[in-house]
Amino acid sequence: MKHLVLSNYRCGTTWFCKHLAEKHSANNFDEILHNNYTVSEKLKGCALYLESKKPVVAKIFPTHIDAIENTNISKLYGKLINSSKLYYIKRRDIKAQIDSYIKALHLGFTQKIDWHTEVLEEQVITISRSEYEQYANFIISMNEKVKRLANTPGLDVEQIIFEDFATPEERYKRKIVLEVSG
Repeated sequence: MKHLVLSNYRCGTTWFCKHLAEKHSANNFDEILHNNYTVSEKLKGCALYLESKKPVVAKIFPTHIDAIENTNISKLYGKLINSSKLYYIKRRDIKAQIDSYIKALHLGFTQKIDWHTEVLEEQVITISRSEYEQYANFIISMNEKVKRLANTPGLDVEQIIFEDFATPEERYKRKIVLEVSG
């Protein structure tokens, strides 16, 4: 069986995909259309996913869809959707999602820490109100985009709520305070 997770950033998809892969003894392809992959890498990932005889898991974010709309990968997108058990993961606490996104981005830019590394040392990140609003608008617009996709007529999509499956013990530990100035 093929399992495709539709979501936005900071909704627990890494953990959820790992869980699905373990539960179904599946290969975890993670972000099959990651924005850092070349077109040929994306095509190869899609082909391996679609041709796999073994159970597989992958995830797609709205930014991935944006990046493929005018490429030959867009033809494969429908095949990915139609050949998979679909999951839609979202968060109830959008502010926490926005804050997590900002913290992860900041750590990546300033300290070259990936999105999944725990940070046990206390630190403060300060950004301007306008910068916060830009990030918030991005997350909100991508949440709307993935919601529209998940609600496409004819698709059978299982909705998963982050806060219902990701207990506080399972979430990333990051002792970071986000301060918004202005």
